[in-house]
Amino acid sequence: MDSNNILASKTTLALYGPWDEAFWIKIEDTIKSKSNYRRGNNKVQNWLPYKKFESDLSLIISTKIPEGWKVGSREKSLKERPIIVAVIISQSNLDSSNISKSILDACEGLVYLNDASVKATITITEKPLKKNQDNKTILAFASLPPESSLKDQVAAATALVNQSKELFENE
Repeated sequence: MDSNNILASKTTLALYGPWDEAFWIKIEDTIKSKSNYRRGNNKVQNWLPYKKFESDLSLIISTKIPEGWKVGSREKSLKERPIIVAVIISQSNLDSSNISKSILDACEGLVYLNDASVKATITITEKPLKKNQDNKTILAFASLPPESSLKDQVAAATALVNQSKELFENE
């Protein structure tokens, strides 16, 4: 994965919904699943491509986060940190849970302090139509105030899914 595969020229695109701030990133690369590295005899050797994928993705995400995005502070309790809603729509042969684990781990410390702040993760996958078809993934994140209710979180997740679906289909 390199920065040429990540298209995020519109990271400042206004995503409208019940949140303080939201952004999206488009990835045109194959998502690697951390859960699959355990297969095979040489676990360290098998782990390296997934570790590189995660570090490359973290680097790209760090350059696409909107200015002023707040991850929260270690000095504050979880109840005082922003609530994060994540949506991932991906064209991939992986299971949706494997996609979200790899991506969310790459976001830790960048989009949120740790994954305890992520209150909703929605991952939707579509299998590629052809064997060698290009993969694409839309990552979208919304940050809500710490006092947001469950109703606020559901409204944010719904709005983010709808806008992410539109971005996925139009890209």
